[in-house]
Formats: sequence, C-alpha cells, structure tokens
Amino acid sequence: MFIFNKKFILILAVIFQINSCLASAEYDSGMKAYNSGHYSLAKGMFQKAIQVNGKDVNARYMLSQIYVKEKNYSAAKTQYEYIMKIAPTSQAAQYSKIGLDLIENRGNNNTVASANNSTTVQTSTNTTGSITNTTGGVTNTTSSITNTKSVPSVSNVQGPADNLLDKINTDTIKTPNPQNSLLTYHYYIPSSVKNKTNYPVIVYVHGMGGNGKQDFLHDDVLQFADKNGFVLVAPTFKFSENDFQKEQSYQYPKAWAGQSVKDILARLKSKKVNFKNIYFVGFSAGAQFVSRFAVQNPDYLKGCVILGCGAKIVPEKKQSTRFFFGIGENEEQFRKDSYNAFVQASSSLGIDLTAKTYPKLGHGTNQDEFNDFMNFILETENKK
Repeated sequence: MFIFNKKFILILAVIFQINSCLASAEYDSGMKAYNSGHYSLAKGMFQKAIQVNGKDVNARYMLSQIYVKEKNYSAAKTQYEYIMKIAPTSQAAQYSKIGLDLIENRGNNNTVASANNSTTVQTSTNTTGSITNTTGGVTNTTSSITNTKSVPSVSNVQGPADNLLDKINTDTIKTPNPQNSLLTYHYYIPSSVKNKTNYPVIVYVHGMGGNGKQDFLHDDVLQFADKNGFVLVAPTFKFSENDFQKEQSYQYPKAWAGQSVKDILARLKSKKVNFKNIYFVGFSAGAQFVSRFAVQNPDYLKGCVILGCGAKIVPEKKQSTRFFFGIGENEEQFRKDSYNAFVQASSSLGIDLTAKTYPKLGHGTNQDEFNDFMNFILETENKK
C-alpha cells in the first residue's frame, strides 16, 4: 500500500458558508466532532446527515476528508465524484476536484493542498450541564460546567498515535442468527498490558446501522487503552426489522447476541487474555443491548454505559454494576422517558448511577459525553 510522504498535507477541512437553517443537526454535530479531532464520531454523523439528505454535498465532502485520513482513497474518490456529478458548480465540487487530483498524483511527495482560503471557522462550546449523580440514591446536583476536564480527560491522553489503527485485530464468530451467522468483531490488545495476567476490557455495541470499529476504535480510544491498560472489543451486528419484531435482533441479548459476546470474550481468553473487569458501552440500539444485558446478568459487569437508549429497561434488583446514562437535551421524548425511568428505578434500589443530560445534543454523542463516560470507566476501574 502506498504511504504518503510526511511532507504531504491532507486537504484541510472546509466548513462551508451555509445558512444555519439549511444545515442538518447531524452535519452540525459532525463538524463539532471533526473540529475536536473526534473523527469516528464525526464520520457517523456525516453518514447520518447523508441518510437524511443524500444531496448534502457538504456532509459528503467532510466524509471524504475522513476517508482520506483513513487512507481509504477509493471511498474518498467515490464521494468526490458524486459531489461533482450532483452539484458541479458548488464549492464542494471545486475542492472535490482538488481532492481527486491529489489522489491521482499522490506519488508526488511534494504535493501540497490547502483549502483554507475560503473557510469559515466554527467553534464548539464544551459545556456539560444538567448533571444528576445517583450513588445509592439520587442526589440532585444541577450545574453548568464549562470546559470540564476530569482527570484524566480522554482528549488529553498523550500517546503514540502512529500505527495504532494498524494494530486492531479482526476476527469472526458463528452465531445462530441468520442475519449474523458470521459475526465480525474487532479487538485491540495494547502492548502495555501484554505481560499482565488480568486486565479490564471495554465492549462497545453500536447503534442500528453502525459499525463497531468505525464508531469506536479511533485514536483517542486506542491511546486511552494503551495508557490505562484496557482491551477493546467492538462487534458489528446486522439489524433485521423482522428479527426486531420477534425480539430476536441484537438489541435482545437473551435471544443470541448476549451469548455471542460472551463467546467472543471466551475466545480471547483462549488466547491467554484474562479479564479482571468487564465494561459495556452501548449507543441507541446498542444501549438497549447493554442495559438489557446488565439487568439480565446482575454483577457480570463492573460498569455499564448507556447512551441514548430508546427502550424503557430498568434494573429489577440491586446489583454491584456501576451505571452511566447519558442523554441529549434535544432527544426525542421517548428516550427521555427511558432515561427518567432508569434513574428512578436505580434510585429506589440504591444502585450506583451517574446520569447526565447534555445541552443542545440530540440523538448522538458529543466530545463532552465521550470524555465523561470514558473517565467514568477509568474511575470505576480505580474504585476500590
């Protein structure tokens, strides 16, 4: 595979001057994530923006920039060509032409592209508010915290980012579900923990239509794992509406998906990877999986992170698992109802829960929430 010379500069992110009423919420969230260097989150939001409006050339252009960063030049080229086809006179098409030329001539070590002459700079505010902590019952403390930096903040983790993505492993496992008969999963074992007998693992379960590797295993998380000694596991499930109606889709761990994740962990143990503590993180449909799994398997998990869950799933008895539940202020009401039901049930049972609401956030995850739940996992791991 051809590798760019370090002198080569990737096309800079162009934030197009568009009326805010024309920009989708998904695009805005993608830009905030991109400007924060959180490219996997940005990628997912730009893809959602394209699902909402297939002619959103700005979202397509920004998605192409992430493909270039990933060295997925074929995917970037596809986006560039489509932009030029549907909006040939747009600013996005102009920069797509530059991008295509760079891909075609990337063997030229001195090629330099800069698109910042026509950029407008957007800034995002790091504000986390409306925080409710429940530890053995609800303690109502509401605050607006600007630029919160818990110790250590994931965004501040420093480590050797180069080539970490190349160390992600890929494997498959058979399942009884026809849609997922051969389930693909990715995992990362940091070099810093290879000589340890036991160490913690984080399992990430994506939302409907997501991808475990693309949605979670990005540089920030890999550096966090290297620094703090966590194994990372991210399966990619295929969703079936028919299975969902019969409660056989991956959102329902009792059907087959829960055992499949246990089988993945057992396989890693067969590679002499022993787990001290297990943490689940789930977004949207994945949040349904992790919350159901935690309720159905009390004390199996050390910590469980629930993000944007849309089903009312509540603990039925006290358990030692610590929970984090994140919700956007602009989420749909049924997701807020799910959040409130979980908070109330946890309070009545004396379950350790950290629940947070994020201002101006819809159905997605922003950098603040990401930092908060990763710090929650680290704090839980260090908690005696």
